[in-house]
Amino acid sequence: MKKLSLKEFANDLGSEITILTHGKVVLNKPIAKAISIGLDVRNTRGCMMVDIGNTITEVFVIANGRVLSSHHTAAISYDILIQDIILYMASMHSTRIDKAIAKKIMTVVGSACTELEDAPNDYKVIGPNITTALPMRTSVSYTEIAHCLRRSIERLEYMIIQILETTPVWLNNDIAERGIFLTGEGASLRGLDKRLEFRTTVPVHIRSR
Repeated sequence: MKKLSLKEFANDLGSEITILTHGKVVLNKPIAKAISIGLDVRNTRGCMMVDIGNTITEVFVIANGRVLSSHHTAAISYDILIQDIILYMASMHSTRIDKAIAKKIMTVVGSACTELEDAPNDYKVIGPNITTALPMRTSVSYTEIAHCLRRSIERLEYMIIQILETTPVWLNNDIAERGIFLTGEGASLRGLDKRLEFRTTVPVHIRSR
């Protein structure tokens, strides 16, 4: 790919970029995120970026250096997934856990699917009983976590499908070929990419910033 000067790059991106008087480059936030995960934002063909952040999930449709549509919701985020696990442990195992333990559970046995090819071993959790406050020991499987995250993952699926349904045909075709790019704190959830591929029939790629 030809290496562009700052001026040429700015001309390519137009309103998505600003060059300040002292030479500092300020990018439109979605474009900056796309560049940070290695997307060629100047590609004339469209793609979708789904950023599952700590507090909100943002979805951007990008083509030819432009953000053609953007959507966001606080109904699904990494923090929501963590809260799902905390509530699940209280209701199903009568165990009180904090955010740090829930994050550890997410890391070790977090899953968006009830069946995985490379299934992790159960994770042993120690926490106070919600009634007696006495220490409890229990094991949690990835299948359990997939069940407890189901509603939140379904909300994410519904959001993405709705956006695809309202995207112009030419752009929808681009996304179908180029794919959906997952990033953010929640993108590494086991099986999420495969589940979204199955539900949307669009290839899904995980990209970290």
